[in-house]
Amino acid sequence: MGEDVMHPSGLMLTVNEISRKPFTAGLGGHGKEDEIRLNLTVVNTGILTFRINPVDDFNLELSKTYAPADDPEKKASAREFNVFPSTQSRFDLYFKVAAEDKLEPILIFKFNDSTVKVICSNKFRKLIEKNNSNSLTTSDAIELASFYVEYGRYDEAEELLNNAARFSSGNNRLWMLLAAVYQQQYQDQAAADALSRVNPASINNYDEAASLADQAVKLGQYQLAVAVLEPYELVNRLEPEARVLLARAYYYQDDYNKAERMLKQMERKGSNDPKVYFTLGNVKDKQKDINKAIEYWEKTLNYDPDYCEACYNLGVGYYKLNQIGKAREYWKKVLLLNPDSSILRATEDALSTTDY
Repeated sequence: MGEDVMHPSGLMLTVNEISRKPFTAGLGGHGKEDEIRLNLTVVNTGILTFRINPVDDFNLELSKTYAPADDPEKKASAREFNVFPSTQSRFDLYFKVAAEDKLEPILIFKFNDSTVKVICSNKFRKLIEKNNSNSLTTSDAIELASFYVEYGRYDEAEELLNNAARFSSGNNRLWMLLAAVYQQQYQDQAAADALSRVNPASINNYDEAASLADQAVKLGQYQLAVAVLEPYELVNRLEPEARVLLARAYYYQDDYNKAERMLKQMERKGSNDPKVYFTLGNVKDKQKDINKAIEYWEKTLNYDPDYCEACYNLGVGYYKLNQIGKAREYWKKVLLLNPDSSILRATEDALSTTDY
């Protein structure tokens, strides 16, 4: 909001103002509603004349999607209009939304077989203004970068966070968000470097610890995951998903006994998380108990038949038992499950070397 959004055709859209207040004209059978008013400007910088239909071309997306509504004050535009080259038009839109739907609204503009999305948030607009005036605090920068990340604008988020890091290098949230940005840009080493700047001793919030551990395991920072989760495990405060993360971190640190003990406890409690049984299979494989490993990998598929890594490992397991036909069955299944590039190459190599 407050930023110009340019379509390749030359049509430029700007959301100038947004207001939201309770709708007071009755419930109308829809429960409590709020009314949202938007003031927009469209500028034609191209060479063609564009036809705009406010009712059909726009929607407002919160947790649900809302179409323009009849404006009781008759201020909102309802008729189609032309935007001629080198001209601009300013108009209003009116929406009624569920009062409990409090997400920041996104304006959806359908134009020339494409869709333009504009964040309609006064908070976002104020952060943009502060950024333009170089008055962002570190917490402001993190909040604005979070907006950018949510809507896929990773370059802007990266620039904001790197600038903020020069003045506030000890902020854990900043480094965690920057790591997430690098992950989205497929820069895993840069993401790992950013995450290594987090001080685990200063993490004293469970949700933050669990989020950090999830990032750390994905980036191979297993010691960091152990450092932030182990204190909660010692006082039996880990939720099941975080317990699996900790067990996997132990496994990747070659601490198979700790990993097995935690996972076995979850198995006894009837866990239905396929990662529990997949990791137990991996532990048993490392312990040279291939039959038990196969048993756990097959159990993994009981909970998730499309668990690609379990299928690949089953192929490896049966290959170790010299059951080549069965191994190839599982590897062929891997090819049907849209594996990532590394598993795909390994599977193709395995099938190629056993094709005789």
